[in-house]
Amino acid sequence: MTPGAPRKPSAQESRIWIGLSLVLAAAVRIAFAAAFPTIHGGDAAARLAHADTLVLGYQLPLPQVFVALGKAASDDPMGVRVIFCLWGATLAAGMTALLALASPRAAIFGGLLFAFDPLLIHYSVVPYQEPVAYALVAWAFFFAASDRPRLGATVMAAACLSRYEAWLFLPAFAWITASPRIAALASLPVLGWVGWWRGLAPAGLYVLDLDAGSSRLSRVAYLAGKFLEYETGFILAAAGAAMVIALRDGNRTILRSSATLALAIAAVVALGHEYPPGSGLMSERLIHLPLLLCLSLAAFALARLAGRSRPAFALCVGLALLFSVRNTRLETALLRAAAREPDLALARETAAAIEAHRGPLECVSVAAPSVDPAALQAYVAKVGSSFGDVERARARARAFADSSPDRDRIAAHLKARTGTVRAAPGCPLLVIVDDSQAAPASATLVAEVSAAPRRARVLRIPR
Repeated sequence: MTPGAPRKPSAQESRIWIGLSLVLAAAVRIAFAAAFPTIHGGDAAARLAHADTLVLGYQLPLPQVFVALGKAASDDPMGVRVIFCLWGATLAAGMTALLALASPRAAIFGGLLFAFDPLLIHYSVVPYQEPVAYALVAWAFFFAASDRPRLGATVMAAACLSRYEAWLFLPAFAWITASPRIAALASLPVLGWVGWWRGLAPAGLYVLDLDAGSSRLSRVAYLAGKFLEYETGFILAAAGAAMVIALRDGNRTILRSSATLALAIAAVVALGHEYPPGSGLMSERLIHLPLLLCLSLAAFALARLAGRSRPAFALCVGLALLFSVRNTRLETALLRAAAREPDLALARETAAAIEAHRGPLECVSVAAPSVDPAALQAYVAKVGSSFGDVERARARARAFADSSPDRDRIAAHLKARTGTVRAAPGCPLLVIVDDSQAAPASATLVAEVSAAPRRARVLRIPR
């Protein structure tokens, strides 16, 4: 060991850092969820609004199980949010554990980077699939690399019921375990899902975007811009430095892991959903994999620099802490912006108004603008361009024609049982959003909510 250099962390110390990353990441996420009650994201609102539905569209079912469990335990959506905060913490700890296998010192820096990353926080303080799926993938590889292949296969199987991207890691998992039986165990959910639906998803939906007319270059440009917005060029530069070091040293672990993630990223960009359809863009959530790769490499680079001397170690710790402060401030700004967004603010404040006037077990009818017909038609076109069942897609579009994003957002924020908010009339309380219908003459206005340029009226219907 170089004189004056910090001592290399032991395996026991690595386990301590993995545990600390779990606790720290959980505390950070739960604090954000408690401080910001607004539920952002269309998928998150739909999951909470339809917590009694296991399979939503083409999405895999395991994340929805945790939504259902959270809503069964408590009517307050905060219960579900805490569960997903814990999954976000499990992801941070899993990535830290994988880093510890390659470089115990990197676990110190990885724990900080993963715990405070704004994108990872943003999509784990509300119910999204990514923290569940990628946490399970990370721990599956950790268990497989730690001579616990059956446990790893079981965890990998659960990951394959969480998000399709997990399927992309099955070949690498099979290669690591070098056991056909273990690989088959991990793949069972994929085989069962495809066999049940006779394809990748229920008829009339699509998973792979095979639209040849959709630009892939614009997707890359958009996702790269989003990556820099969340992470800055520092992480990218540190990741690049780590790759140079790995190539120079012939570090096969890092090179193989990076190649595995790079191939998965390429598949996601090429075949993932264009969003909105026809825009040439994608959901920013698809930068999860590039982010996990670059944060891991950045932690490795910091660990190498920190090993040079005690001052270098102190400098790297200071950089990680400064970046944690920067990330905390960015996520605070993002959640404040979400809270001010008119659609979300209207849903949050309308739910609060309903809670102030709703009696026990009373349902709520919500009249609100329906989903944009153009969006439904664009989805049908995507199904067609991806060689899906167009007739079934049209039938699904007709079934969803009367659904309302506003209704789902209000239901997601409401501290009530699933099914309390309904589209059909006849409930004691009626919410009219943006004058979607005329108020009944006999109704009494009990509250009015404004979130410029939108408004909602809460009325009580006489029995």
